[in-house]
Amino acid sequence: TSQVNVGGLVASTLDLQSGGTPVRQSFGGHGTGSVINQGSIHAASGGYVAMLGNTVDNEGVVSAKLGTVALASGSAVTLTFSGDRLLQVQVDTSTLRSLASNHGLVAADGGTVVMTAGAKDSLLASSVNSTGVISAQSVADHNGTIVLSAAGAAGSVTLGGTVDASSATAKAGSITATGHSVEISSGARIEATGETGGGSIRIGGGWEGGEGVAQAASVKVASSATIDASATGRGNGGEIVVRSDVNDPQSTASVHGTLLATGGPEGGDGGRIETSGHWLDVAGAVVRTGATAGRAGEWLLDPFNVTIASTGTSVSGGTYTPGADSTISASSIASALDAGSSVTITTGTSGGSIGDIQVNSAIAKTSGNSDVTLTLQAADSVIVNQPISNTGGTGKLNVNLYADNDNGVHDGVGVVILNNSISTGGGAINFGTGSTMTVNGAANTLVGGDVYVGGTSAVDLTTAGGAVAINGQLIIANTGGLSVDTTATSGSAGNVTFAGTIDSGDTYALISSFGNVTWTAALADAKSGVGAAVGDTYLATITSRLENAVASYDAQYAQSWLGAARVFNIGTDNQWRWVAGPEGLQNNGNGLAFFTQNGCLTGDCSAGGYSGSGSFNSGTAINGAYTNWNPGTPEPNNYGGTNLSQSGSGEWALQFVGTQGQWNDLNPSSHFL
Repeated sequence: TSQVNVGGLVASTLDLQSGGTPVRQSFGGHGTGSVINQGSIHAASGGYVAMLGNTVDNEGVVSAKLGTVALASGSAVTLTFSGDRLLQVQVDTSTLRSLASNHGLVAADGGTVVMTAGAKDSLLASSVNSTGVISAQSVADHNGTIVLSAAGAAGSVTLGGTVDASSATAKAGSITATGHSVEISSGARIEATGETGGGSIRIGGGWEGGEGVAQAASVKVASSATIDASATGRGNGGEIVVRSDVNDPQSTASVHGTLLATGGPEGGDGGRIETSGHWLDVAGAVVRTGATAGRAGEWLLDPFNVTIASTGTSVSGGTYTPGADSTISASSIASALDAGSSVTITTGTSGGSIGDIQVNSAIAKTSGNSDVTLTLQAADSVIVNQPISNTGGTGKLNVNLYADNDNGVHDGVGVVILNNSISTGGGAINFGTGSTMTVNGAANTLVGGDVYVGGTSAVDLTTAGGAVAINGQLIIANTGGLSVDTTATSGSAGNVTFAGTIDSGDTYALISSFGNVTWTAALADAKSGVGAAVGDTYLATITSRLENAVASYDAQYAQSWLGAARVFNIGTDNQWRWVAGPEGLQNNGNGLAFFTQNGCLTGDCSAGGYSGSGSFNSGTAINGAYTNWNPGTPEPNNYGGTNLSQSGSGEWALQFVGTQGQWNDLNPSSHFL
């Protein structure tokens, strides 16, 4: 029944180290005792409570409205302050097993709750456990933040009870739980619901492994657990990530509970949910990203990637469809071909990646008298970085490279990136199957056979009599060129078919910044020369679907700026123009116009305006120009603006976003990190 009422409190079994400053205080030494609260500890509004020791346990109540509550377990801890506010808690060293636990109530509404155990480089077990209530609900315009972290190679986070970063009047806050293993136990409720929008919940990693969130090796969500980031009034659903490291062959993700990121019942779109792992089990999971008064959201179960390398899983012929991100040995493929077995490698529509196939080690058929076929069929792109060849035996080698092909289903995105040579000894080479779909309003567009020739050395297609068919556009960006030779040692040469245009093209590179980069800064930093000569550099301009696919792949699908904007005060404020490179030199330096925008998100900008629900025709391509606007919001929408003039504009610069290289308008003052 005891109470402590303070402005701020540090309770520690560790020594206060010398050399500290008012801004940073370090605690360490050889203390092995525990810090246990069984009463009530209340800090003043904006204050803090920090419990530091090798074992930290709350069995009572700890609160610091608009402030910080920290339970930190380790043998050395650093606290960082700003005035009378606690800003950061870091466990520096762990020399014993570390445990931070909560069986009561920890509350920092409008502030931050941190429970952390173990140091990053520790090999000792560290644990963060909560069976009680952790609350950081939003207060007015102050969102709550909850961070639960067990560091080290044996760190574990186990959550039962309730973890709540919700808001009854505003957008919800954020919850992050990371460790080597993370478990959401039976009956647990992890909530970041909000009246005007759902929050962010990260369990075991960030979206698609990014956002700077450490990835778990094991994640479990019990069947009776609930993770909820829904909007409860008028607003969009939030984001939920439950993932383990898809690049770790030992990682697992078992997701059996209920995951919700629904739009508000009074208006708003559904949110996004990702469940990923090298081994992923979602049997029995209930996943909802719908919206009763808006657009449905997304459940991300991305297709797996396949890398063909010098070592990896062996295949023995037939069709190989991965059950996880996979590395396949090139020698096992070659052995199967030598033995007279055709090999098909495919990627599908479930897993934790985009569905690329990369040839990173040479595949060489060296013997055998049977004709065989190597088929690489990717849900997204096929990237040939090392040669594919037939160097021995009388049997022919046929090579099929099929991009954008998930068992015959196409989305118009993937391409073949050819950075090395192919020789078949009489066999045919086929890029794509000749499938068509309507893309960007153009019916009967060939998909899956577009080829971008890159690399640094000349690329050769040599068939010794076999046919070559490129069922799409061909762009040659290799200064060494592309050579196609179907001459036969005896008999007639094979036919060569180019079903689309043949063009020269640019090469692309992602320049990743370590600071804030606005669109204006990126445009200036990227420029070398005027953009008209070979070797000039400039912020990427995209005028075809193949260019878009290659550029987004080379950017590794990262959020990144493109060289387009709406140029104001020339009489066409609603027109998007390419303003970099050769296209930027056109129209007296105003840039090549490619799209006319109709409306904006906030306000009825024109007859086709969009006011926050329903849909609108966001504009029209000029003279059939290529565009790839994200249709989900829809884009472009001039979010935050009232009209399309300079004075009413909110968003008017162009960026890549998402794994399909889609476009989004954004305020040019926005920063990418």
